[in-house]
Amino acid sequence: MAMRASPPLMLLDLLKADGIALRDGDKQKIGRCPRCGAPDGLIVTLSNERWVFTCQRCHPKRGDAIDYLRWMHGLSFREACEVIGQPALLEALHEAMAWREALEARVLRWAREMPPQVARYLDGRGINAALRARYRIGYNPEAFQVAGRWQVTRGITIPIYQGETLAALVIRRRADDIAREGGGKYAVVEAGARVAFDAEGLRSRPVVLFCASEFDAMLAAAHAPQSLACACLRNASAAELANLAGGRRALAAFPVEGEARIEQVALPEGYDITDFYQRAGARALRGWLMAITIARPGATNEATILAWLREHGYTPQKRGHHIVAVRASSASQRD
Repeated sequence: MAMRASPPLMLLDLLKADGIALRDGDKQKIGRCPRCGAPDGLIVTLSNERWVFTCQRCHPKRGDAIDYLRWMHGLSFREACEVIGQPALLEALHEAMAWREALEARVLRWAREMPPQVARYLDGRGINAALRARYRIGYNPEAFQVAGRWQVTRGITIPIYQGETLAALVIRRRADDIAREGGGKYAVVEAGARVAFDAEGLRSRPVVLFCASEFDAMLAAAHAPQSLACACLRNASAAELANLAGGRRALAAFPVEGEARIEQVALPEGYDITDFYQRAGARALRGWLMAITIARPGATNEATILAWLREHGYTPQKRGHHIVAVRASSASQRD
């Protein structure tokens, strides 16, 4: 005998599953908003035979069950539709919610309580106090588990947000942990679909530079022209990066193969953007970022960069396959 399909979840089912208490009424129910906490802010109304919700403070526009999942849980439209049609997916959704609740407060505390030696380490890599505050960079001093499933290791913490919702946590692991346990320099803790670091900037800028790490992306963003967005999506294929760019001119500061929509741009010096910054300084980094932003799509990167740097007073020098872009006569070239 064929099994009956589960009925789709409706708004009231989702609110009940999330533990949101509502005062009953025939056509209107009222309760505390789960996002902004406004007393009696959440209003759920029966309209045209379906329940819709609003919050007077943070969601004045009417929304249905799909809108609720996107607003409350940070899902995409497609993910919300899948949950609505398959109630079993709600369990995974609640696991993700428990993950966020366990980490969100810690992320803020880690950012406030960063040890001085970690701050000095980041300062040396160009990640100053203003950037650390902007991106909520912190330090987790002790390893622990979340909900018996997600392992959070020690190290420098880089939260990744989808809007205001915590979507992932990237951790730059301690050297002694790597030596003892093995594995890579970075650990990623996530409870759902992968989200690009600093993806919000992609919406309003015509050119995007994909970077090898979150530190590279935030350092580049601090020195980039207004028209250049800088983002990072770890372990992404070239096709995923191209799709994330959404038709914008897309550049990559690391090897990318098999995707004509992505231009690979060579660094003048160093193995990544942070290493280039440490070797050549902020001014050279700004010059390179401007050069790759204004380059004609498909143009030879080397020729374009050399011409721009000379025009703007730099003394570029070829060293093997690298271009060293510094002002040899200026002690302030690292400003």
